[in-house]
Amino acid sequence: MNTEEVQPQESVQTQTPTPPTTFGGKLKTVGPGIVTAATGVGTGDLVAALVAGFLLEQHLFGLLS
Repeated sequence: MNTEEVQPQESVQTQTPTPPTTFGGKLKTVGPGIVTAATGVGTGDLVAALVAGFLLEQHLFGLLS
């Protein structure tokens, strides 16, 4: 049987990074995600969203009037 005493592990404290305050810093944080998301959005998606928004608006105004 092992008679060594088990030492408790020291807790590791990590610091939370401070959020960027400048526009450039914010762009560096979100920029890669925006580029990745934009690769999946094509012209057809944009047109479909515009048409769907227009039809929804027409439908809602028809209900309200």
